[in-house]
Amino acid sequence: AETPGSFYLNQYHSQWNIEAHEKLTGQEIWDQTDGGKVDAIVAGTGTGGTISGIGRFFKKKDATTQIIGVDPLGSVHYHLFKTGTMPTPYVYKVEGIGEDIKCEAFDTSVVDDMYQVSDYECFTTARRLVREEGLFCGGSSGGIAYIACKVAKMMGPGKSVIAMLPDSGTRYVTKYLSDEWMKMHGFLEPERGLGFIEDMLDRDREIITISQDAPIADVIELMRKKGISQIPITNGSTKPVGIVHEVDILRGLQRGEVTGSSPVKAIESKIGGLLYPKARVEELYGVFAEDQAAIIIDEGKVVGILSQIDLIEYLARQQKK
Repeated sequence: AETPGSFYLNQYHSQWNIEAHEKLTGQEIWDQTDGGKVDAIVAGTGTGGTISGIGRFFKKKDATTQIIGVDPLGSVHYHLFKTGTMPTPYVYKVEGIGEDIKCEAFDTSVVDDMYQVSDYECFTTARRLVREEGLFCGGSSGGIAYIACKVAKMMGPGKSVIAMLPDSGTRYVTKYLSDEWMKMHGFLEPERGLGFIEDMLDRDREIITISQDAPIADVIELMRKKGISQIPITNGSTKPVGIVHEVDILRGLQRGEVTGSSPVKAIESKIGGLLYPKARVEELYGVFAEDQAAIIIDEGKVVGILSQIDLIEYLARQQKK
């Protein structure tokens, strides 16, 4: 550090971040649950230090506790956890969780599962925490509580779930706690929303993917036969690691960078948007600002691919209702 006697915390990448939560937070939870008698711990992923430290502590104890991460739509953590690849982040309004960079303080190996949460889910749940539980928390706490309730419902009666609520509402009095701010951003009128991604999915539609090593000529033929403009790329598993668009192929051939026999990985693009079926349709706007298609993933596998024309057709159908 430039200032004598000071040091740079580097919280996004410092292993001390993880170590602090392993030695203190993890131990505290263990002690207060009579030796780890808890079925799941749900925490946000910002720097990743909190969930990584807790996860390491419980894994070293050989505990059966599920470590669950929460990431806002638009952040990169969920995508990195599910696919191992870096997506193109996009804007979200909730603060305190999520990131647009890969954080070395996030050890995904000690996390059992992750869920995405929308701004709407974060803010409306945070308001409920204040109104119904007397917990003056911030938006990230709302998102974590929302997923914790979801996990508890999936686990069923008799299970115990801990939700880590990390922020205070004092910083958000003029934001999510303000009716005017919520209305201005469309969060107080969900009944006028466009619905959910799952409403747009055709579960009977064939999901087309291609391996990284497939020759570009095969991709061209597949696009022609199926009448599609983009195909998710996999590396032998069900998880997408990239995507190839018609324009990627055209650009590569035009510039002489590839030939028909070149592997498709030579021109693959990062996935601009990775959403889950319960995400709101409005989230597609942010995705399409960065990419031509959104890949819908559920339980680690691709269940749908949505393009701008899919959204146009969906909106047209909604207007007729």
